[in-house]
Amino acid sequence: MQRIGLFLCDAGLGVFSAIFICWIFGTHVTLGYLVVGIIFAYIPDIDWVSDKHFWKTGTVAAYAANPYDHREGLHKPLLWALVLSSWGLFVSTPTPHIALTAVMMHFLHDTTGTGWGMPWLWPLSKRRFKLFSTLENVLTFRSFFASWSYKELPHYITKYGRGNWKTYYYSTWTSVALVETLVAVLGLTTGVFALTLQYIH
Repeated sequence: MQRIGLFLCDAGLGVFSAIFICWIFGTHVTLGYLVVGIIFAYIPDIDWVSDKHFWKTGTVAAYAANPYDHREGLHKPLLWALVLSSWGLFVSTPTPHIALTAVMMHFLHDTTGTGWGMPWLWPLSKRRFKLFSTLENVLTFRSFFASWSYKELPHYITKYGRGNWKTYYYSTWTSVALVETLVAVLGLTTGVFALTLQYIH
């Protein structure tokens, strides 16, 4: 039950992104727009396919046996912003704006909770940033953010990474499991409600 958020939080974020942009544009929420939001809320994570450790062990965990986080290939916010904003210049539909909002929500999600943050400034810098975390990757509101250089990150992952991260965060109702589950349930429920309204009217 606690792992609902692990698998569906990004779907909820994608739905919220689509609904928000449709509201900005003053247009109806459609199933197509919701699908676009959901797809782009997940699409950065397909960079795990290039993770050799995943194909050997079935996990993308960053820990001593695999001191590199999979958020390397497609986790580039500035690049996505450039590409999707450029797309938005040539079309008048909400689609590229939904895509941009959804992918940025994914990156914001990855800047909190599990994992080792995001390289928000790439290609200017490979430094990772994570909100409400210590350098040891312990979540706490006592620290506004943690930051690791590209060279020092493997050292911290080797020393403090968790191979059992799913158990650590999702075996009980931790704050991460609770928040992600709420986002997933509220997002998907809101999406169904928004679509239902279209048919009622």
